[in-house]
Amino acid sequence: MDTDIDIDGRINWEQFYGPYIKKAKKSGDNIVGLCPFHQDSKPSFSVSLNNGLYKCFACGKEGNPTTFLEETLGISSKEAYKKLLEIAGYDIEQHKQKPVDKIMPYTIEDYATDKAFTVEFLQELKIKNTKIGLAIPYMDENGKFVRNRIRYGHNHTMRFSWGKGGDLCLYGLWKLQKIKAAKQAIIVEGESDTQTLWVLGYAAMGVPGASTFKADWCQHLDGIEKLYLHQEPDQGGETFIEKMLEGLKIGGYKGEVYVFSLPVYKDPSEMYTKIKDKEKCREILDGQLKSATRVELNKVVEQVIECSPVKLKQINNYKVDDSGVYMFFARAEEWKNICRTPIVLSKRIRNIETDEEKVEIAYKRDGKWHYLIEKRSVVFQSRNIVGLADVGITVTSENAKFLVRYLQELEAGNFDILDKSECVTQLGWHEERFLPYGDENLIIDVESNARMWVNGYKAKGELIDWLTFVGKHRKESPIIRAYIAAACATPFLKPLGQRIFYLYNWSDTEGGKTACLNLALSVWGDPTKLMQTYNSTSVGLEFMASYMNDLPLGLNERQAAGKDQAKLETDAYRLAEGKGRLRGNKKGGLQTRGEWRSIILANGEEPFITSSTMSGVSTRTIELYGKPFSQDADAKAVYEFINDTYGVMGKDLVEKCLNKEKIITVVK
Repeated sequence: MDTDIDIDGRINWEQFYGPYIKKAKKSGDNIVGLCPFHQDSKPSFSVSLNNGLYKCFACGKEGNPTTFLEETLGISSKEAYKKLLEIAGYDIEQHKQKPVDKIMPYTIEDYATDKAFTVEFLQELKIKNTKIGLAIPYMDENGKFVRNRIRYGHNHTMRFSWGKGGDLCLYGLWKLQKIKAAKQAIIVEGESDTQTLWVLGYAAMGVPGASTFKADWCQHLDGIEKLYLHQEPDQGGETFIEKMLEGLKIGGYKGEVYVFSLPVYKDPSEMYTKIKDKEKCREILDGQLKSATRVELNKVVEQVIECSPVKLKQINNYKVDDSGVYMFFARAEEWKNICRTPIVLSKRIRNIETDEEKVEIAYKRDGKWHYLIEKRSVVFQSRNIVGLADVGITVTSENAKFLVRYLQELEAGNFDILDKSECVTQLGWHEERFLPYGDENLIIDVESNARMWVNGYKAKGELIDWLTFVGKHRKESPIIRAYIAAACATPFLKPLGQRIFYLYNWSDTEGGKTACLNLALSVWGDPTKLMQTYNSTSVGLEFMASYMNDLPLGLNERQAAGKDQAKLETDAYRLAEGKGRLRGNKKGGLQTRGEWRSIILANGEEPFITSSTMSGVSTRTIELYGKPFSQDADAKAVYEFINDTYGVMGKDLVEKCLNKEKIITVVK
């Protein structure tokens, strides 16, 4: 390619961007209007008329004309650049500049020849030549101009854009009085098919795009008793019929609706240009209208995303199936895959602690739906959403912008349908609500590295079996009795205003200390996932305590912490304080400081309290010496039992507490 290519000097950026920007106004060397990338209510999109660079000051979208074509047309950067060169008048094949004065615009004469019309007929429709192509005016019922549809290029590279003006409307509204007199009308997609039907003598109107029909346009159809919708034999045709039927139903159209297609031919225009015999064309059309399929609008089912694990409305221009997410690109008239992973939004979530809003996404990977809670700033920003690739979602810097746009429109179209939930970052008490087991509508939201703990708090087996098994050992061992009692009592520290304390059991290597701790943690869930180790950093211990909050924190094998008694006691003191240290964050502020009110259940092979232990630790520690189990076989039996029975005691305890029942649990 020549290095002296001057795109800026050869493209009128106002004309280039104008069709995409609603309420566009010129302001100095810029044009400002509504952003085409998000639902903009105030003009926030600005384009430089000097170099074509754009920026939205609301959603943050910015780039150059190449990136603009990428996003709007769904093409690669290479294809977008080639299109810019074509618009600028460069010969791509020869890598040289075409003289501007030799670029011939598409004219009314060209259009008449291509569509087998007369120039006089097109002039009656007020179609005119412009500098770049053909202007086809849309007018209202009174014949007042609304907006131009610009047609330029030639048949093999035909392109369309919208001129400035009012909102989109049906094509042919100015003929509405005659159409209503006929009591029936044919609805097609686009202007040329509509014009062809007028030439053939039919009452017809056109929809300006496959998915653009709006429910409130039904007001224009009052008095028309029959509507015939033409379906083209491609994906765009399917989309057209789906959106038409949906709009007619929502808009309350009262007449009869029929759907028909043409044999062999794509649309009325193609049929007419190939046959060039009006009588023959009318004979074919009359036959197809007579055999058209009637559709009962009251039986039209709202289009939903079939494969979604939650019920969601299908959004215009998008569809989702097991092979991924597809977007319909109107200019290319085809569906393109924008993400190979099926993905939907499943919930809107508000954190009741911080008031921060998040969304839960559901995505299908390896035949299974997975769920993930993420910040809105991750899901709805293309520069951040690429991070979801780490969990298996096929998003890259190339398709991120399309995926974000899809998710934005999916939320907007299903805002009132999406389940609304609340979340917290800690277990335990949240005013009069409690987690786990106390409130199914309250979600625990933690980082991915703490998911295993979330999964650990669940119930399995029968309560009576747990009571019977634990009751036997509880009677035989005061240490087991103390651990079970402490595990059950932990949620009541906060309501009763009691302090955090340690329960520490030590003895030599035998005796089942770990088995005893497992049994105590089985009150609340799967102990194999809930048990922690002393071999943790101070920050890690604080994080675990804050997360478990009003539930017991189980620390196994004090000796794993090594011989650093000072660190051990410092960590113990901080845990007993019930508050994490103040720490700064990357933005210069402070991190949220965790708080908890827990009983720490611990064990080891050496005493926890020494003659030099700080008083703040010794006064909060109950130290028990001895072996919880007298027989090794009993300790081993614990592991087999808790493999299938856990969490049932805590679940029952929470339910009784929240229902304000008197808690009397008899352990046999």
